[in-house]
Amino acid sequence: MTAPKAPAVPAIPQLDPLEVASGMVFGRRRTPVPEVERRPGEGPRATLERVLVEALRRPPCVVAFSGGRDSSAILAETVRVARAHGLEDPIACTLRFGDAPRTVEEEWQELVIRHLGLGEWNRLEVGEELDALGPIALDVLRCH
Repeated sequence: MTAPKAPAVPAIPQLDPLEVASGMVFGRRRTPVPEVERRPGEGPRATLERVLVEALRRPPCVVAFSGGRDSSAILAETVRVARAHGLEDPIACTLRFGDAPRTVEEEWQELVIRHLGLGEWNRLEVGEELDALGPIALDVLRCH
């Protein structure tokens, strides 16, 4: 009589570069990061506009908006491109961390949104679910 085979244990997936660099496990991506075609003679701004137009043509186009310089610039450029091409405005999406008062940038965020004349702005309150060892990361770790 042969002993029953133990169930196969799935291989632990390879960490992606972002996970390695940050020391955080994010799990599988839902969509692959698209390759950006590099066109000879095309500068960074034209490349960005081309990428933004592609995203805006598949509404809703959601832009992560923290209120910092980088996300404010990307949101403003996305709005400019949408309006220049007759496309729907993007939707700004802001994560708010109530337990981390040093992350509060509401005054600047509201100023940027008003200046851009955006009608839709999603603000999501976030607690511990994004902690490095919060519920999502712990579920992934328990699987392995």
